[in-house]
Amino acid sequence: VTGGSQFAAASFSGNVGIGTTNPTVVLQVDRTGASSEFLIGHTNTLSLIADSGNISQFGTRSNNELQVFTNNSGTPNMTFKVGGNVGIGTTGPGTGLHLKKTGTAVATSTTGGAAITIETDTQNTYPALWLKTLNAGNSGYAGIVAQNVNTYDAELAFLTDPAGGPVERMRITRAGNVGIGYTSPTALLDVNGSARFSGVLTATSSVYLATVGGNVGIGTASPESLLHLQKANSGGLTTLFIDNSAASVLNNAASIRFAVDAGASVTNGGAEIKALNVDAGTGYTDLVFTNWGGANSEHMRIRYDGNVGIGTTTPGSLLSVHSSGNVYFGG
Repeated sequence: VTGGSQFAAASFSGNVGIGTTNPTVVLQVDRTGASSEFLIGHTNTLSLIADSGNISQFGTRSNNELQVFTNNSGTPNMTFKVGGNVGIGTTGPGTGLHLKKTGTAVATSTTGGAAITIETDTQNTYPALWLKTLNAGNSGYAGIVAQNVNTYDAELAFLTDPAGGPVERMRITRAGNVGIGYTSPTALLDVNGSARFSGVLTATSSVYLATVGGNVGIGTASPESLLHLQKANSGGLTTLFIDNSAASVLNNAASIRFAVDAGASVTNGGAEIKALNVDAGTGYTDLVFTNWGGANSEHMRIRYDGNVGIGTTTPGSLLSVHSSGNVYFGG
């Protein structure tokens, strides 16, 4: 008792009250109309505060970090640095939140390791991670949302938040398909809109290009035929280059094949213009014209030296015509 007022009291149950005559726990501190603060220590003071605004605080009074440990180990599970960084599993966090834990090669919600789990326990509500920026007093948001599509499977949606509310920009489905501009991608990469590549696009297997109208444009956004190549080259050539890049070997060829029969293939049917290597040492090349008449047959050849042969593969003059029937020249 100090100054005629009761300062501390002990109940029959052994509870101690400071500022109250009816403590309900082992130690109860009560200060009506003002904050109640409990201090431990001298220079490195630990403070526990419950203020009159119903806000509780726990921390250090001095300029020192705060650490939390479990199981009487003395090894910190969580560290609060003076600058505000928080470390879980590390005492030296270098960012706002730094998580470190030894675990499996791929940490999951069940295998442990350095993983963060965001979970909802309400049906049809989706956990999300939102990132917030600030520019000229205005906030911007971008986020990743997990959406369940059946009992166990979930998909990832990536959103940005322009004026008017969040908009989904990309999705990864449970099957691994990625949709940009699509919420239900049916291919490994499904893009709804224009795409641009500034580097080299390499394909290690077959490539299939198609548009809604069926035309493909290279160098033009408005192709007028099935394949439309366009390039402005003042005073020069716009070239379609078809290259058999194998070493110079006799009969190596590069060709263009035309077909109007649904049963035609890359080897049978239709007609073909072919560049044919006729000398492995020099790389001399003949231009050969063939078509289908039950078999692929050569009908004309322009030899590397400029001689043209019709019905012969070895024209010996500027124009050589070999035929078992009549040859007609009309004027």
